[in-house]
Amino acid sequence: MTGSAGCDVRLRFRPDGTFRVLQLADVQDGPDVSRRAIMLIEAAVKRADPDLVVLTGDQIRGYDPAFERTYVNRRGDAPGAPLPPGVRTEAKMARVGKCVRGLLHRHNTGAASDPVEEEDTETKVMRCLSGFLGPIVSRGIPFAVTYGNHDFQCGVPLERQDELYRAFDGCLNPVDSLEPGTFGLTIDAHDGRQTAMGVMMVNSGDFAADGGYGSPSDDAVAWLGDVVKDVGAPSVVFQHIPPPEIYDCLVPVGRFTTNAIRGYRAHSGTCYVLDQEHSKPGYTPKDVSLI
Repeated sequence: MTGSAGCDVRLRFRPDGTFRVLQLADVQDGPDVSRRAIMLIEAAVKRADPDLVVLTGDQIRGYDPAFERTYVNRRGDAPGAPLPPGVRTEAKMARVGKCVRGLLHRHNTGAASDPVEEEDTETKVMRCLSGFLGPIVSRGIPFAVTYGNHDFQCGVPLERQDELYRAFDGCLNPVDSLEPGTFGLTIDAHDGRQTAMGVMMVNSGDFAADGGYGSPSDDAVAWLGDVVKDVGAPSVVFQHIPPPEIYDCLVPVGRFTTNAIRGYRAHSGTCYVLDQEHSKPGYTPKDVSLI
């Protein structure tokens, strides 16, 4: 295992031999997280009754207009890069709204500016985290975080984002992980005498230099192979971007097939469904409903 957890929580199977993990992906919001998103997370947490919540990337909408001054499209960009075309109109409307709020604030208080409008990016990120983590932290549920291809775009480095997450009770992200979002957790058997399972979080990168999505670093891939052996128990891996081998688990179908999805880049001309020969049916407990 790499690093020590951000808190002293010890994960353990329940007396009935179960351990529940709730995965949340693509919250993808700005500083003011949608109330509907928070309600959805609250409902999911309540129904799933998880022992662990894993957040698997794109928690932050890095291209949100609120981060316009510090936005980076790709690593190495100078802060303030142009927002994606589809967001520019939204950004213009946000600027108009900011001006109106500033005028009203000046009229009502006599102050030159609204402190909320002058927040730095880290403060905005913390507001975002507080929003979607609220239903988890308030229930005392441990959580682990990895990153997607949009989290970094807000301009706050992932190393710093890791620190911000660790400010919340229950965060299991290690201080000395291999890299932000790449670390392992062990789950003890109920009696605490042995490791029964491993949970691996892998930072799957963001964007490839030649276009398309990125992939885990070579160090992360090597680490994963080693740590799974070290755990000595069945392990599950969570990451944001699916590996290319995902297509080995799919079969091509016509585009009007129920539940078909279109492939990406080299596979963009084909639609796919899950290959039942390479998958096992899931199980939903009677007291848990799908949302």
